Amino acid sequence: MKVTSKTALPDLTSVQSQVTDRGLNSPADSSTDASTYDRRVLRALRRIVRAIDLYSSELKARCGLTVPQLICLSAIVREKEITSVGLAVQVHLSPSTLVGIIDRLEKAGLVHRERSTVDRRQVMIKATDSGVEAIRKAPSPLQDNLANGLAGLPPKELSTIALSLEKIVELMEADEIKVAPLLTLERKSYAATTSAKPKRTGSGKTTRKSI
Repeated sequence: MKVTSKTALPDLTSVQSQVTDRGLNSPADSSTDASTYDRRVLRALRRIVRAIDLYSSELKARCGLTVPQLICLSAIVREKEITSVGLAVQVHLSPSTLVGIIDRLEKAGLVHRERSTVDRRQVMIKATDSGVEAIRKAPSPLQDNLANGLAGLPPKELSTIALSLEKIVELMEADEIKVAPLLTLERKSYAATTSAKPKRTGSGKTTRKSI
């Protein structure tokens, strides 16, 4: 029997594009389903994290400080003196992460630690003159494009953006989670300095590799 008509085959390029955009397990008949919004939100969050990491590297090259270091130093300068616990609360960092940041700021001569004159059990963190000067000259820890863009928005839109971001934090139940994405570079740097293992020499003595 001769077939007189043919069924049009789908364009493979179009199909591949749809599969890539939707994902293998996503419905193919809706562009506004929940999974589509999930991917949009995830994609946006990943781009934000990436932009923060890139800006932190750029900031490090410009002024010698990463975004987390700049935020911590700024808080110390603002408070005049502060405990590590108080600083951790202000900048929303875990104590273990904060120790690494303060160590590097102290090594750079930007802050110093000293015993409290009121309670000798407490150690206060204070900015040095160099630290105060560094903050005076430092650029904003907020990405330039973002800062300029926000400055040009009306208050109502700014409020909407802030509320939306706060809602994301709430939905993720992340109120008690430290701002890890902001510290990606900081965390890697501190891990590198603390993971060096002792190495035995030919004489049997143990040496530690310096980073």
